[in-house]
Amino acid sequence: MYFNDISQLFDHIQDDLKKRGYYTRFPVRFIFLNDYSQIKALLDYYETSNVIIKDLTREIEIFQQNNDAWITINDILRIINIIKSSGEISFAIILLSEIVRFYKDNEFYSLFQSLLEIENSSNENLRRIYIPLVGIKARFDAIFWNKYIRKKEWDPLWEVNSNEKNYNLFLTDMQYDFKSFDNITLINNSLEYLNLYKKDYLNEKLIVTSNTINSLYANSIDYGIFQVKKNQYNKRFN
Repeated sequence: MYFNDISQLFDHIQDDLKKRGYYTRFPVRFIFLNDYSQIKALLDYYETSNVIIKDLTREIEIFQQNNDAWITINDILRIINIIKSSGEISFAIILLSEIVRFYKDNEFYSLFQSLLEIENSSNENLRRIYIPLVGIKARFDAIFWNKYIRKKEWDPLWEVNSNEKNYNLFLTDMQYDFKSFDNITLINNSLEYLNLYKKDYLNEKLIVTSNTINSLYANSIDYGIFQVKKNQYNKRFN
């Protein structure tokens, strides 16, 4: 389903709670956005709508010991099952797109298939699991949705119209005096990368020195709104 602006999405969230059939059986809703600024508006809405916001980096213990850790498919599904069993009515998972952006295509497909297989019990008809995804719609369609066998039976995809904002993301394992670079956002570890959505302003150029993110890079992956370049030698980052 397509929305001209985010206020139309807010209206539909309420309408969706009245639907039956597949819509009550399967609680996951993917919300496709093109800009991180829309995430802030969405989180503000959730805070006034009894939707619990869940940040995966706070739910997984490894980030308490290692700020350059990573989140696997099993981690994501385990945490969602724990949250479901806690009795929360509805919740939002923030921000899955930054994790799956670096998944290989087979991992990407496997995760989204598993998410759409999550079911409500008979007394949980109003439960929803909202998953905002920023700047990965084209890859989602190509790798997963176009191959999904149930796509004609229901529509768990919500897309909000907006201009797409793109970023240059430079990966490097070299250490420089980054203070000499103007208009960049420096990302030192995977935790900082996963928390990009919290920044009030994000430069169009991002330099990532995280060993984990560098190791996950694959030239064949579509990174969506990120133009990713592996840059180990060029100190100009342009």
